[in-house]
Amino acid sequence: MSINLGVPGDFRRQRIGWNNRDGDFGEVEYEGSSAFIQTQHASLRNGNNVIESEIWNEGAKWLLRARVSIGAPNQSEQGVTDDVRMSVNRVHKSIFEPPYPGTGSLTADDIETVRRALNSQNDADILAVADLSDDAIALYLLAQAGVESRIVYQPVLFRSRSASDGYQWPDAGANVGSILNEGQLYADAALDGIINFQLPPSGATSTVAGETFRYGWLKHEPWYDTAAGNRTVEFREYEYGLWPQFLYGDAT
Repeated sequence: MSINLGVPGDFRRQRIGWNNRDGDFGEVEYEGSSAFIQTQHASLRNGNNVIESEIWNEGAKWLLRARVSIGAPNQSEQGVTDDVRMSVNRVHKSIFEPPYPGTGSLTADDIETVRRALNSQNDADILAVADLSDDAIALYLLAQAGVESRIVYQPVLFRSRSASDGYQWPDAGANVGSILNEGQLYADAALDGIINFQLPPSGATSTVAGETFRYGWLKHEPWYDTAAGNRTVEFREYEYGLWPQFLYGDAT
């Protein structure tokens, strides 16, 4: 079972405004660790419609404010602004759940042998573990010592779009709860020409006890909110990881 332990930084607030130089604009603020803020700042520099981005800190607290152009005054449906960011969830996963720890030598058969030895405590089963790789032996000893989980880092891509309150958002429910590869992610979140950072690889599979696990982006249910200045906001979220294909299935 996975448990979200939080992220090193997060979105804090949003503001909508207007002036005679920039027209309608939006401001977003982030708060987090120095590394998180520096990463967000680097991704915003020279980004589409980004007017300015600045960092400041108060003691251990680091903050980032970015101003994004929405468009000329009275622009409505066409004044859709984009915001993309990627943070990292820290989750607890069972030491027996893929992706497996160690050097990469562990196989599904190794995991089954280690689990059988732990459950039976039979000398023959324990000796069978000793004949396996160093990774399998280390896994057995850790489990014997009471270690049940480890931290795995799973990137999360957030895609938000803002428009006037009269804008009719298209249905974004397709493939919710399914695993997307990188190409499908780009199409679903309309990322072409927006992001300037590398995404982790997707598509590779791992078979465990006859079941297939696939690296990819799990699409969560989109949600909507209102913002100042008679604006409405769409939020889409995609979480990267190694997912059991039986539970989620591939995107169409």
